[in-house]
Amino acid sequence: MNQDEMMENLVCSLLAVNNYSLEKAWGLRQGLREELLLDVGFLKEASHDTLFERLKKAGYDKSDYVVGLVADRLHNLGNALDEKTLRALVESVEKRDEGKMEEILLPVKGIGPVVLRNFAGLCGVVV
Repeated sequence: MNQDEMMENLVCSLLAVNNYSLEKAWGLRQGLREELLLDVGFLKEASHDTLFERLKKAGYDKSDYVVGLVADRLHNLGNALDEKTLRALVESVEKRDEGKMEEILLPVKGIGPVVLRNFAGLCGVVV
């Protein structure tokens, strides 16, 4: 799995909360790509308002409150994933190392057991 595929799985997993299905989030992939919401550098540098607007443009059709929460979570994710951490996460997925995946992702504010379970499932890792 490459970093782009992993980010796609991770962002879709992060969107699939608050009664928003994983299938529906998965259907947003093209819009997420077009709005740069799968780009770690962009997530880190973009303002809350920019992330909010781009989530809406990508088709994330939740309430403004939830879109705002997710914008914050995406920014947190961008701040948490540098190149070294991204490589470690890809490696943990390839090795199916659930403990390492948890170690990397659970400290990120906004990522909890549901996001982790969705991510692991999309990556073919059983948690």
